[in-house]
Amino acid sequence: MDTGIRLMFKNEKSDELKGAYELISKHPESLKAITDEMDPYIRERGDELYNDKELSRDTISKTILI
Repeated sequence: MDTGIRLMFKNEKSDELKGAYELISKHPESLKAITDEMDPYIRERGDELYNDKELSRDTISKTILI
C-alpha cells in the first residue's frame, strides 16, 4: 500500500504530514501500514546520514535553522 507518506517525508511536506497524522491518529489500526512503509525509508536515510559526513553536516545545519 502506498500512502504517500514516504514522499511527503522525503520532500519535507510538513503540512501534508500533519494532515496525514491527524487522519491516521483517528484510525490507530492503520499505524501498522504506515510503520511498515516508513521503516525502510528511515533505515535507508539513517544509513545515508551515517555514511556521508557532508550530508550529515548539511542536515544538522538545516535542523538548527528550523
